Amino acid sequence: MEFEKVTKKDEAETVRDRTIILRLSDADCDRLANLSGEYGLTVSELLENFIGDLVDGTFSNGSDEIRYARYWFERCWFYNFPENTLLHHLLHSYRNPESYLDLLDEIECLKEEKKYIEEHSEEANELAQYIDDDISSYEESLHDMRAGWKPEKIFSNLHDQVEIIRKFVRDRDALIYQ
Repeated sequence: MEFEKVTKKDEAETVRDRTIILRLSDADCDRLANLSGEYGLTVSELLENFIGDLVDGTFSNGSDEIRYARYWFERCWFYNFPENTLLHHLLHSYRNPESYLDLLDEIECLKEEKKYIEEHSEEANELAQYIDDDISSYEESLHDMRAGWKPEKIFSNLHDQVEIIRKFVRDRDALIYQ
């Protein structure tokens, strides 16, 4: 399978206004506006530049700026003490959280299909076996995606972890496709 190389030019074609909610005090807003204005920038331009450096994005201000933005990030509490969620595990191990959800959804559909077949088909046993094989294969894929992950919280359950992943995918998609 060949992958297309995405260039910064290709990325630049997707630049558009995005809406992101920030929770800031009035005093922080004033400081941010003053800092931006002092250097002839809008608050949006200042944040765009910082984010570009933080993620080595489509537009950045150079390698030193990227390194220092990353250094800032790596010194923050959320980097040093991340919660050991399944989402963190999937992203940290370069697994697609949406693929995880797709497998879960497919398993649920197959279970419903099996139930229907068992109630309405004369060849239920043979068809049900095929479905069971598919379910088993998908469950093995889910197990592989979770390999090495152990929740830290005693009361953490898989349902809660899946909800965290679903929220992440909804929020990410809302940001990208707004």
